[in-house]
Amino acid sequence: MGLESAAEQQPLENYRWLMLSFAWLIYFCFGLICFSIAPLVTPVMSELKLTYTQVGVAAGAWPLIYIASAYPEGLLIDKLGLWRSLFLGLIVISASSMLRALAFDFPSLFGSIAIFGFGAPMVSVGLPKLVATWFTGRERGTASGIYFTGVSSGTAFSLGATNSLILPYLGSWRSCFLLYGSVALATSVLWLLLGRSSHKNMRSPTVRGRGVWGGVSELLKYRDLWLVIIIGSTTFIVAHGLNNWLPKILESYYLQAATAGLLAAIFSLCRIVGSLGIPKVSYMFGSRKLVVSSTLLMVAISILLVAAGGGLWVILGIAACGIGVGALPPLLLTILMDMPEVGSRRMGSAGGLYFSFGEVGGVLGPILIGFFRDLTGSFLTGLLTVTSLITFMFILSLFMRNPPSP
Repeated sequence: MGLESAAEQQPLENYRWLMLSFAWLIYFCFGLICFSIAPLVTPVMSELKLTYTQVGVAAGAWPLIYIASAYPEGLLIDKLGLWRSLFLGLIVISASSMLRALAFDFPSLFGSIAIFGFGAPMVSVGLPKLVATWFTGRERGTASGIYFTGVSSGTAFSLGATNSLILPYLGSWRSCFLLYGSVALATSVLWLLLGRSSHKNMRSPTVRGRGVWGGVSELLKYRDLWLVIIIGSTTFIVAHGLNNWLPKILESYYLQAATAGLLAAIFSLCRIVGSLGIPKVSYMFGSRKLVVSSTLLMVAISILLVAAGGGLWVILGIAACGIGVGALPPLLLTILMDMPEVGSRRMGSAGGLYFSFGEVGGVLGPILIGFFRDLTGSFLTGLLTVTSLITFMFILSLFMRNPPSP
């Protein structure tokens, strides 16, 4: 009897890891396209005749759309199921990348990047729901850390390989955008073919009897959920600000574009380390609140090291900041999953709220740094502003309640 039970459970176990593998690949495509403008800023600015502020505004275009679309799309994910939702998300982000290749001025570049904001919630809100549905207890921390390395890996590839490998080989920044869009399109086909087999298993019960916005007031009455959302939104400022501007910041330290891109990739590679290690280890400490606070403090100090602009200290700052920024989103999302008021049942809507508010930071990050660069002629003021915001989040995190252990 025990052998029969084990045999019945094996296909389900295989599906779990298949879904986690797809989560990683889908998030890789997200990261590959999301910040692909960053390593190509110099040729794009030159050909389209853009200012730093315009580039910052364009980079913040998709988070602006995301803010309005994340929560309703989170509810839509709960209704459609993850198979359809993730397929639609991949198609839209693929289209966004390919349309960037056709940009001829600021409005067309802004519009092509903005389209990403309609597909991004399907991916970034859908994947935590997938993990919450297929994994329980401490496995959620491990699974969240694993799939979050996908977006960091995609971003690292985009930042590190675009100028050193892809652009020299293809010869055009437009061809780079077409290639990255094709990768997402191919992934959508794979998901369409292989994700359907577990479609029914991935649908979790939804809360009925509410309109699109009916559940917002109930979710937002929980203080700890608010704290997670506010802290998360500030980590988006750091992630989007540095992912979009770090290559150019490093070029301002008199580095070649290819070298700056490779060093900027350290930020994303170290995010992988943070995503894999810290969320899992946080369960062992017994106080995830302490881990969140310590990580925020590390991020604040590391940005100061980057702003100092002094040789090895810059590399150390990039690495430490990457570890911290990589750790915080999966850590905060597992805290959301483990809240009794949320769980897998309402993770679509709760994740939608988290990412919707978070992308306010996604809009502000690149705009702040680009604006202060135009205003002062230096990236220093923007980096110090971001450091101040993270320091305030460190203070705010001290008032969090420690979430219940799973």
